Amino acid sequence: MTETYWKQTWRELVEGFSAEPAQGENSLLARWGKKVKSAGYTEHRRKRDRDDPLMRFVIDRVGPEDTILDVGAAIGRWSIPMAKKARSVTALDALPGMLDLLRENARDEGIDNIQTIQGDWSTAEPGIHDYVLASHSAYTSPDIVGYARKIERHARKACYIVLRVPMHDGVVGELSDRIHGNWHDSPNFTVGYNALLEAGITGHVVMEEPVRHWSDTSLDDALLRAKRHLRLSVDDHDEAIMETLQRRLVRRGDEYRWPDGMQSALIWWRPAN
Repeated sequence: MTETYWKQTWRELVEGFSAEPAQGENSLLARWGKKVKSAGYTEHRRKRDRDDPLMRFVIDRVGPEDTILDVGAAIGRWSIPMAKKARSVTALDALPGMLDLLRENARDEGIDNIQTIQGDWSTAEPGIHDYVLASHSAYTSPDIVGYARKIERHARKACYIVLRVPMHDGVVGELSDRIHGNWHDSPNFTVGYNALLEAGITGHVVMEEPVRHWSDTSLDDALLRAKRHLRLSVDDHDEAIMETLQRRLVRRGDEYRWPDGMQSALIWWRPAN
């Protein structure tokens, strides 16, 4: 059986990121771990303090006797608020440094009903829970359908996957199509949702609004941002990127505002079992 278009597109996008150094201090996971550790607890609290309609949607459905599995829990942005409502939370993450910070953050807030497990979702077997959540943790899995099916097998009541939403008129999409031949620069909601739909997983969608648009203080900073998203080396396509940025970004005061930005979507469904 051949893979469907969207499932294969997801795989190719993940493998594009996996082409970066896979091990050592330059790996994607290691660099993310350093970033989170340097941000520390203050950044963790700042992100949780803002109103998050996706988190609110999930927590509103959790009862005091429910158990929750948080896949790719990182430092507890979802685990800690959910633990305040649920009977218990199991926080799974591949990086021990993430879980160290999660436990520290939980202690600071008087939370004692979170169990942490170090491991990768592809091999972990953390048992059955009422709800299973994977917030922005599916991007390293080349098989998004297999990832979701495993979530189903571990959930009694509902499954939740949160993915970033690409902007339909985004500069990064335009540049990715021009440079890489694919409008999608990375795994995202559009690709993931359609892959799941093709596989027979008909998820409901809750969309985060409004978009938190990117901004940069200079075109040089915007150039670096674009190249980071496009995974380009030094001096690759600089002229073409700068031309696009000058044409597409809007100057507002001391900043250059992008049509691109941060927006997430929650896909949720009830497991077949």
